[in-house]
Amino acid sequence: MKSPYLLAPLLMIAACAPQPSAPVATAPPPPRPIAAAPPPAPMPPPAVGPASFDGAYAGSLTITSSGGSTDYLNRTGCVSQRPARMVVRNGNVYLEYANWKRHKLHYRGRVDPSGAVTAYHTNSDGSRAILSGQIVNGELTGNMTRGPCDYAVTLARR
Repeated sequence: MKSPYLLAPLLMIAACAPQPSAPVATAPPPPRPIAAAPPPAPMPPPAVGPASFDGAYAGSLTITSSGGSTDYLNRTGCVSQRPARMVVRNGNVYLEYANWKRHKLHYRGRVDPSGAVTAYHTNSDGSRAILSGQIVNGELTGNMTRGPCDYAVTLARR
């Protein structure tokens, strides 16, 4: 006969023995780093085009030294200075001034998106007088050749 006294100590020893622990849940893997959002698109440059030069300009044409004497320049109709006006509309350039005989001369041309101006006047003999310059910060500076006369052009937006 087996005694309950022998069985009890065995059960006690079995109860004190380390028990296998319940399975430990493993932590989920760390989340993947979130990709950085792409940088915002750069702002478009400010509108710079022929229309950005629109407006009325005023100033003068001033004779430049062309190697000739003042007496020669006076005989050819070159004058030391003339007031001039220019209007720019949608990239179209309209410039006028009075020549030495007080006749109004008209130049027509274009201004490109960089501010470069090219305008022409057709003379009575069919030849062309050319005005070329650059508009920067509301001011046109350039050169104009009309026959033997070379002029520096300076016009500011009003």
